[in-house]
Amino acid sequence: MRLEHHWIVLIWSIWTVQFLTTEADDDECTPELQVRRNTTYKANLGEKLRIQCPVKLCNNSPPTICWSKVEEKNICLNDNNTNHIKTEWKRSNLSTGIFYLLFQNIVSSDSGGYQCKGGGSISHVIYVNVYDMGTNDTHKPVTNDTNDQSETEPADRFLLYMYSAAGIGSFVIIVIIISVICMQGCKGKSRKEKQKENQVSYPYLSMTSSLNVYAFKI
Repeated sequence: MRLEHHWIVLIWSIWTVQFLTTEADDDECTPELQVRRNTTYKANLGEKLRIQCPVKLCNNSPPTICWSKVEEKNICLNDNNTNHIKTEWKRSNLSTGIFYLLFQNIVSSDSGGYQCKGGGSISHVIYVNVYDMGTNDTHKPVTNDTNDQSETEPADRFLLYMYSAAGIGSFVIIVIIISVICMQGCKGKSRKEKQKENQVSYPYLSMTSSLNVYAFKI
């Protein structure tokens, strides 16, 4: 009966650890910003331009996305929605969506690199080139080679792998500990049962030996 109880506790513990590990993985889930490398948009002065940041959702809930210019990383353009620049979110399906940055009347100073950020993820740089058709002058962005993105993305993935490995390792260790405890409990039970059997057999042997001695004397 105790052996069955130990197995029930073991199975319940395994299920609990698996559930907690899954919940932890869900909490660590981050949205994927699917901007391709070297994405470039071109526009003439005064035109409208819309650049996009495709997002693969995490847990089907839209993240808070912030557009920023590479030269001004600490400024979120979402907070400066004006008649000149606006942001827009459109849901494609249950698991994807697109976050837009709209230039209503683009000017030369809008040239540069842009990134979308959200849920701990940072997209690749999106380049915007503004052309002045009257002078055939192209206002290209002053590009800083953002190795930060290429370094940050693998680092984030490495941390996710480390967290997952730690969760799996903890799960395996707990299962081993519980298995050892159950095995020790079963061994202890078998030893006690043997001791009881020996205690019962000793009086019988003593009585038998006494009868043999008495019979010999007669």
